[in-house]
Amino acid sequence: MDDPDKVAAYNRAGREDGVMAPVYLYHAAQVSEVVKPGDSVIDLGCGPATQLGMVARFNPEVSFTGVDLSEEMLSRARDNVAEKQLGNVRFEHCDITSLDFLADNSVDAVMSTVVLHHLPDVQALEKVFAEVKRVLKPGGGLYLVDFGHLKSEKSIEYFAYQYADRQAELFTCDYLYSLRAAFQKDDFRWL
Repeated sequence: MDDPDKVAAYNRAGREDGVMAPVYLYHAAQVSEVVKPGDSVIDLGCGPATQLGMVARFNPEVSFTGVDLSEEMLSRARDNVAEKQLGNVRFEHCDITSLDFLADNSVDAVMSTVVLHHLPDVQALEKVFAEVKRVLKPGGGLYLVDFGHLKSEKSIEYFAYQYADRQAELFTCDYLYSLRAAFQKDDFRWL
């Protein structure tokens, strides 16, 4: 997602006063149960780091690396982290299907919130999980959450538009497309 307007809409939705704030707070609390002081954590598809920034603020003794394929998102992420004066976050520009900058068994935990549906197909999903397995230390922590594929278009439209009056139209449209792109439950059975 390199369109500056889309990045800005996504960033606004994820800020502490944005429509996604309660969801991000919930995920930040859940991730905080997975990590411990001294850990090294990778956030797959960190976007503008609104979620990552919240988790990092709650866990100042944990080192976080946000990775994203979009330079525009990473630029916004760097600004957000600098604004919050978070010294425990850094960023890498890379595709989450190939975490070449990381050695085998080198991270204590992996997190990813609402990113996997952006992958183009099941083969890419398999590559991501192979990379997670490769870089995660034995016994390491894992927190992954994404949309589930809804059965009816009516349900998809309900969820996409339920807060349309409180969020940018670009965010609503992206949410609609994201819900449509979600993987099926069977796509995860091989895990």
